[in-house]
Amino acid sequence: MPLWYFCFRDDPSQSRFVNAAELAHIHKVDAGVTAAPHAVLKSWPEPAVLKELLTNRTLLANTWAFFVFGYFLFFFMSWLPSYLERKYGLDLASVGLFSILPWLSAAVLLWAMGRWSDHLLKTTGSMRISRSWLIAGSQFVAALAVIPVALTDDLTVAIAGITVAVAASMGANAAYYAVNVDIVPQRAATALGIMDFAFAIAGFLAPAITGWVLNLRGSFADAFLLMTALALSSVAAVLLFHHPDRDRARS
Repeated sequence: MPLWYFCFRDDPSQSRFVNAAELAHIHKVDAGVTAAPHAVLKSWPEPAVLKELLTNRTLLANTWAFFVFGYFLFFFMSWLPSYLERKYGLDLASVGLFSILPWLSAAVLLWAMGRWSDHLLKTTGSMRISRSWLIAGSQFVAALAVIPVALTDDLTVAIAGITVAVAASMGANAAYYAVNVDIVPQRAATALGIMDFAFAIAGFLAPAITGWVLNLRGSFADAFLLMTALALSSVAAVLLFHHPDRDRARS
């Protein structure tokens, strides 16, 4: 809240972070906007539009991969401290220390891969390379990274695997969102809403399924191997069906 209070302004002209060129561009865009586009944006999508979004193979593959992204995120957010405590007997202070590294690595990779994705799009002109391959590659690395975590009793190996898994699974975050804008720019918000709905479902399922899996045999290994299977399924979906260049031309 304090950061929002000091940085947010209702009018861009009141913000010290907006320069003259940006302000001129904003005023130019505002001057060209009429009431009609706003009326369309506020309307509920027509059945034909929803059908298009829900049958677009790239968007469906993107949504499934983002669901897996959410599963990884909510698993580690909800169960990582408990895993470190139950598996390695770490106290709360130690758990906090070991929990910092994965999220710090993820923050760095989020920024780096977002810029890399845009760089690849600019240099290759291919959304398949700049979006699809980044998503599939990051999910594949995440899938491999949790395997040693499931099988090891060594804390160093576990922390290394968790750090790579967290960072890799979240690294392509910008690409997921960009795909919706790339393919259906006029309905990007609706497409994003569908994708975020899948993400929200993952937020409910990841902690619940993990608890259920732990109750079966009391082992985190099964939970990690399930994550590997989910990540590999998303890799397969992206490699087979995620073709933003092709599906954009059809939209």
